[in-house]
Amino acid sequence: MTRIGILTSGGDCPGLNAVIRGAVLKGTEVHGQEFVGFLDGWRGLVEGDVIPLDRSRVRGLAQQGGTILGTSRFGPYQGPDGGAQNIQKTLDRLAEIASGTAETGGTAATESESAQSEPAAQEETE
Repeated sequence: MTRIGILTSGGDCPGLNAVIRGAVLKGTEVHGQEFVGFLDGWRGLVEGDVIPLDRSRVRGLAQQGGTILGTSRFGPYQGPDGGAQNIQKTLDRLAEIASGTAETGGTAATESESAQSEPAAQEETE
């Protein structure tokens, strides 16, 4: 089973929860994927602050603005556990859902290791 991590970065904006909900429902029901959410953006991924995302966790999110995961301005290379190699040990795929104000780190974090693994997914909302 493919394990996909979702994080939100940049400023909070309407629609982030709806995107999280849609990704989890489609991924679990159609593709049989497992999802986890990293709290407070890249900080949660680097520091291992994670929650399971399943059908019951995302129920009702389409009507709630913002993000249940939280955001931060923490970069993927900050801290001793940052960097592409450490991040790729954690999961199979990463979906970064970013507001228009985010300087996304997902592309840089995964492209530097693209020869060793498949690229991560990146989605943006505005």
